[in-house]
Amino acid sequence: MRPDLSLTLGALGLLGLAACGQATSPDGDIASPTGDRAISVSAAPDTATEYGKRARARVFGSDGERIGDVMAWQGRDGVLVQLDVRDLPPGPHGVHFHSVGDCEDTGAFKASGAHIGVADGPHGLLHPDGPHRGNLPNIHVGVDGTAIVEFYSNLISVAELRDADGAALIIHQTRDDLQTQPIGGSGGRIACAPFGGRS
Repeated sequence: MRPDLSLTLGALGLLGLAACGQATSPDGDIASPTGDRAISVSAAPDTATEYGKRARARVFGSDGERIGDVMAWQGRDGVLVQLDVRDLPPGPHGVHFHSVGDCEDTGAFKASGAHIGVADGPHGLLHPDGPHRGNLPNIHVGVDGTAIVEFYSNLISVAELRDADGAALIIHQTRDDLQTQPIGGSGGRIACAPFGGRS
């Protein structure tokens, strides 16, 4: 039986926001990657005790430079993900959670492994027998190279992002068609955000 999917994408705007200072959360985590954007991400809980837990990661571009942040907070039945990035090619890009929190092979990002849940069935949010647990909606980058987006998935948990080998959010070169195998025709990996693992 396929997992119930309730995944929504809320675009907060394809804007570059100029602001002063760098915000921090009450527990000291960085809430704004560069002082000019806010981001947050959340994942679905395995148990009620996971509710409210979170994971955060910096996003690195193909040259190894930091280009944004992502954070995840555990909801009662899913993950709320907020992603804030800059310096990306304009247009749509596939986004997926990969199984290893390792972005050290800058430019290739193959060390992040395959999608989380690749053994679950076919890739694709619109595939009749999919999706992988790591599948997410596309993001749309503005002409200024920035994207601030928010989406929700009940396919994954913060605990899985923070397990022994971590996980990585990968941004691909182009749009994921949400059906074609193995990655929806979304091309190479152009950005990587490692959670836990080798971050």
